Amino acid sequence: MDKNHHISQVLNLVLAALLLIALAITTYSINQARSLQSEAKGKPSGNSATLTVSPDPVPVGAEVTITGSAFTPGPVVVAVDWSYPYETVTADSSGNFTYVFSRPLDPGLHGVLAYQEGKGKKGMELKAYTSFTVEP
Repeated sequence: MDKNHHISQVLNLVLAALLLIALAITTYSINQARSLQSEAKGKPSGNSATLTVSPDPVPVGAEVTITGSAFTPGPVVVAVDWSYPYETVTADSSGNFTYVFSRPLDPGLHGVLAYQEGKGKKGMELKAYTSFTVEP
């Protein structure tokens, strides 16, 4: 019985070591994903257009100023919280625009998407996205 007890202890130590390794790998993967998400915020793959929101965080009831840069000059469709109605603004000859969103937003996380006509494609193409927080 003493031999079985010793084997059981060794197996428990091996299992504990494997769990620690799995936890370390998971933590590393989560940190890498957060880092990549942070770097990509506001920039879909292969695109240089960006969106910024001010103020950030946004106080409840305040207007939100959305600024776009590096867009193709012309119409840009802006959607706040992925909902209707969308607004169409015009990027100037430098590819910049400013849009003031004045509808009230509930506290929490919100998103902004910006679309333009896709090159060589039919339909709209996502050019930039970002998120912001409304605080009470």
